Amino acid sequence: MDPKPLPGLEFELTYRVRTVNPLEPTAGSPYGAKQYWQVSEATLEGPRLCAKLASTGMEWMVVGADGFWRPDVSCSVRDR
Repeated sequence: MDPKPLPGLEFELTYRVRTVNPLEPTAGSPYGAKQYWQVSEATLEGPRLCAKLASTGMEWMVVGADGFWRPDVSCSVRDR
């Protein structure tokens, strides 16, 4: 049996965000420290989507033990 080819990657969108008012990172979480940021500006631009921030949102940055920051963003966007 021949293995199925892996799907290719295609550009979907660019996400740009500006954050303000960071709080101190949390400590002691088994999933790594988290830091809260307020999302003040955001845009999503791609071939199938063009949107901007509809209202202030929030972003939690999870700081893993490996040193990588992983975003967890909650915000509302609207088509331009």
